[in-house]
Amino acid sequence: MRTLVAAGVTSIALMSCAALTSSVLAAEPVKMYPFEKATLTYAVTGAQQGIQTIYIKDYGRITAQHYEATVPSRQGAQQINVSTFTDPEWIYTYDFEAKQGTRSPNEQTAAAASAKSGLDFFEKMTLARGGKRTGTDSFNGTPCTVWEMGGNTGTRLCLDDRMVMQYMRTSTDMMQGNVELQSAQVGTVDESHFQRPEAAYRDVDPSQGPPRQ
Repeated sequence: MRTLVAAGVTSIALMSCAALTSSVLAAEPVKMYPFEKATLTYAVTGAQQGIQTIYIKDYGRITAQHYEATVPSRQGAQQINVSTFTDPEWIYTYDFEAKQGTRSPNEQTAAAASAKSGLDFFEKMTLARGGKRTGTDSFNGTPCTVWEMGGNTGTRLCLDDRMVMQYMRTSTDMMQGNVELQSAQVGTVDESHFQRPEAAYRDVDPSQGPPRQ
């Protein structure tokens, strides 16, 4: 069995950053981003080497993420190839290596429905997990706000004024890694990336954390 530790940490942070949708029943669903759609590409370095791409539409209420990386191991290089699809009701995850899919309710929908903005939602979720705002920084000339994520993740990230994550740094005894923005194509997204692979998606309890393959 293999555990997607770094992928899980990355997804948790990016899911918070991406704000993961608002309630479809809300009279005026909050816009998680100030733009309707975008394609964000990140380089992953450190314990894992790869690329993470986030596809955004409907102001962040619908997202798709693709994470592809290589991890060294005693048995040789281990491949990670996972996509996550989020809508106001469900979060779907598909592992292309294991050819298995899971589905869990989007429990952040209710919280998003009462948020005033994407920043308000992100701040509430981060504080609820024990995280906090710690200062400011810049990445490739773009100013951003630094947040320490809660728990034992050893993770901090920097968001610009568009709610776009500029970078994420993770440093623990078990893992060292960076996720850094390579390109932000605001206003551009390929709709095909929101199409889930045809598979039987097994229901999982979101309280159990990221799926394990």
